Amino acid sequence: MKPRQQQTTLQDRLAISARAAAGQTDPAIAAGLGCAVATVRKWRRKAQRQGRVGLTSGMGRPATGPLSTMPAALRATLRQWRQTHPGWGPDTLLAELRRHPI
Repeated sequence: MKPRQQQTTLQDRLAISARAAAGQTDPAIAAGLGCAVATVRKWRRKAQRQGRVGLTSGMGRPATGPLSTMPAALRATLRQWRQTHPGWGPDTLLAELRRHPI
């Protein structure tokens, strides 16, 4: 069995999906791949619901952050202020935005 907290690879998840499609049980797949039954169950269900796209990992930093929803002018102003004043934190930036609305 894989050590606890070890992330499964895409190949592992594809193997889980293929073995489940071939009719193997979750415990049999887990024993064959050396991982927990709960891990097999999780990825088998995701593959059933979402297909191959569902087998991608959702771990890591999000592709977009809160600033991506802001207007371009606001993003540019905040970026310029952060470069000009590296010591300013979120409270100071907010205070400046209130003093100088964009």
